Amino acid sequence: MTDREKHLHFVRLAEEAARYDEMVQGMKQVIELDAKLNENERKLLAAAYRKAVSGQRFAWRVIASVVARGKGTKRQLEMVKQLLNKLEREVEEKCREILVSQWWDLLDRVLIKEAADDEVKVFYLKLKADHFRYMAETRAVKNDVAQKAKQTYQEALSRLREFGKLI
Repeated sequence: MTDREKHLHFVRLAEEAARYDEMVQGMKQVIELDAKLNENERKLLAAAYRKAVSGQRFAWRVIASVVARGKGTKRQLEMVKQLLNKLEREVEEKCREILVSQWWDLLDRVLIKEAADDEVKVFYLKLKADHFRYMAETRAVKNDVAQKAKQTYQEALSRLREFGKLI
């Protein structure tokens, strides 16, 4: 079994065990060995990052709905708002790790730039846009990340149109 196969096996085990941060780390190791991912590996990469942030996103939506209802004492509402702010920071930190970290720069510099074909480039662009969108969903001030998400989705759509996958 090669190192790459060992890391991929670990990633699949981490996914089964709902250990998504470890799944992310395993995919980083796979990419360090060879940045050319096949379709299943790209799906694992996307799942790792999506699932790593999904718990905080779900919790944020639940708490945001409690805040929107506005029921409870002033003290209770303040505590709920503090929790909402904490969850917002957690989502942002997780997404920033994905979007701004040294590894993510690898996405822009290597994975997108050197993708074998447009379909692969679109996959990576969508992955990037999704995480900007996750940040926009949970932020009080959304404009900058919402705009980045929109631009990245538009770039992906343009590429789809260019190679005829979208009418």
